Amino acid sequence: MMLNNPFFRFAAWTVLTLSVVWAMPAGADGILDTVNSSVAAATGGWMSKSLDLAKTLFFGLAGLEFAWSAIQLTLKKSELTDIAVSTLFKVMNLAFFSMILIKAPEWIPAIMDSFKQAGATVGGAPILTPSAVFSRGVDIRCHPSLGPG
Repeated sequence: MMLNNPFFRFAAWTVLTLSVVWAMPAGADGILDTVNSSVAAATGGWMSKSLDLAKTLFFGLAGLEFAWSAIQLTLKKSELTDIAVSTLFKVMNLAFFSMILIKAPEWIPAIMDSFKQAGATVGGAPILTPSAVFSRGVDIRCHPSLGPG
């Protein structure tokens, strides 16, 4: 019946949390940063490999799209102006998405960094590492007065 007691649950949770925090080794402050760095290093070559596959798939599908559009326009017996306008829209559309695909290795990190910077600016804090976020959560859990105002 002790497990149903709210005070017992709170005390058990507090003891468990504090024991985990106090049991952490002295050098464990940046362990999440180390894991983050290891994952980033292990996945470093994925962008170039996946980008080659994505380009092949994209341009293959673009060729099929042009062929299908040509068949449809021919069967509809469209005028030359309709064919030219339709082809121009297809080229513009495919050029836009191919630029996104080709520039992804440059643009994606820049977008992610800008979101980090915007969050740091709005929050009034420096850009946090994974270990800093975890440490802040532990601090708030152990000292509720440190929490958000």
